[in-house]
Amino acid sequence: MHFDFNRMNILDRLTGMTRLNSYLVHYAGFDFQFGEGSVLKALDRDIELWKQNPEYKYKRQLFIWSFGGLGDVICAEPVIRFIREKAYPNEDIYVMTRNPELYAHIPNLHISDEYPKGDFDAIYEMNTHFVSHNQFHALVPHSLVHPVDWISMATMGRQLTDPEKEIHLQYTDEDLEEVKKIYPQPEELVLIHPGRGWPTKTFPKEWWEQVITGIRSAGCKVALIGKEINSEHGYVKTDGEIDADFRDKISIKGLIALIAKAQLLITNDSVPIHIAGAFDTKIILIPSCKHPDRILPYRKGTKYHRSKALYKKIVDDDHVTTPTSTIGWKMGDWQIGHFKPGHKIEEYIPEVDEVINETINFLCE
Repeated sequence: MHFDFNRMNILDRLTGMTRLNSYLVHYAGFDFQFGEGSVLKALDRDIELWKQNPEYKYKRQLFIWSFGGLGDVICAEPVIRFIREKAYPNEDIYVMTRNPELYAHIPNLHISDEYPKGDFDAIYEMNTHFVSHNQFHALVPHSLVHPVDWISMATMGRQLTDPEKEIHLQYTDEDLEEVKKIYPQPEELVLIHPGRGWPTKTFPKEWWEQVITGIRSAGCKVALIGKEINSEHGYVKTDGEIDADFRDKISIKGLIALIAKAQLLITNDSVPIHIAGAFDTKIILIPSCKHPDRILPYRKGTKYHRSKALYKKIVDDDHVTTPTSTIGWKMGDWQIGHFKPGHKIEEYIPEVDEVINETINFLCE
């Protein structure tokens, strides 16, 4: 027999559906859980709400927590869109995020950066990050899974099909105008993002400078992008001539417009790679700690549409994990953020000439 015929409040967080949707409500345990007299208060409340809804039609209440780094929030977009359009097309969905502009194009979402206000007697919560904190990444380390897959498994317990994993982002004429105030013709630019983060994906300043100089010498217009977040995340500060500098000068939506219009993006494993996944911009990824199969965005049903990955080897090759390991994944090493003793970044990144030559050839294709 379905639980609607013996509905207890233990189902509130398992289903996200209000008890008012049931035929028989079982109020046992209310006084124990909510205090003396709570049963009678609940009965009075429910009777009044039933009177206000004579058709007895209710919607499920879903809360989605989409936090973490900006790349995580972007990679959650196809998952949240799938939840809205296919999994729960008719339910009430509340999304909590610090970047609401990234989901504004998904219809019928309640988006906020704080806990929703209202009377919610049943909530089903989804978190784009595996929890609890002491088990963070313990079962499915982020570095060993594509970020969209990681989020879909965290929220839905499943992977999406490849076409469903495509990221959708939008920008406005005002966002593009923000870009054109710095450089009027963004469509002719090669964007370079010398991202700074974990030691395993922060490349030497001199290496980036040689790449920039070489590409400009071949006649390309080069622009730098990046944002200083904190002491651990930002961009490598390079010297030398460039054609445009967007670093710390444009909004997230401006960055989306810029990447959408540019002809090529060169970057390590960082936020711009995921933004580019929403558009047809050519991508040259310089992976180091994660295999490109676990980084490149899905476009046209594949991760290698207008994309190349240049590298010597992957740090992941030196960190092969097994189910019989007794060490486990601890905060600080779960993301393969550090080299094993005796290794350095030059072992993993490609030679400068290879990057320059591949860039020129790719632009000519």
